[in-house]
Amino acid sequence: MANAAPFLMLSAAFSLAAMISFLVRRKKMADWRRTQGTVIALKKELRADSEGTSLMSSSVVEFRLVDDGRVVTFEDSIWSMPASHRVGQEVKVVYDPSNPASAMVAGYRQYFPTILWTFAALSALAIAGSKSQ
Repeated sequence: MANAAPFLMLSAAFSLAAMISFLVRRKKMADWRRTQGTVIALKKELRADSEGTSLMSSSVVEFRLVDDGRVVTFEDSIWSMPASHRVGQEVKVVYDPSNPASAMVAGYRQYFPTILWTFAALSALAIAGSKSQ
């Protein structure tokens, strides 16, 4: 059990980080607006990683502000292969009314740091379980 203790403490720390990450993101986005947007283009780029280069895509999205109807265009910060969306596809958008350029496609991605911390906590817990046997 002594070998498991550091991993249990690590799991607790990662769990706390996940909770804080979630609460901070939720508070930050509490006043954000939600609306529909349309993918108007796909930006494509060659991106390098440890396995070589890949043609990655990012969605360029256009939406209207809820308050005054102005049109805003933004590039999604998530790059993927294959493309996550297609041109003309309707997507849900969330944006900060004080900074509409900070918009993002709605979904699990705004909680990605929370997901990573949760995965780290569960991994440390699994290691602790294997050490205690």
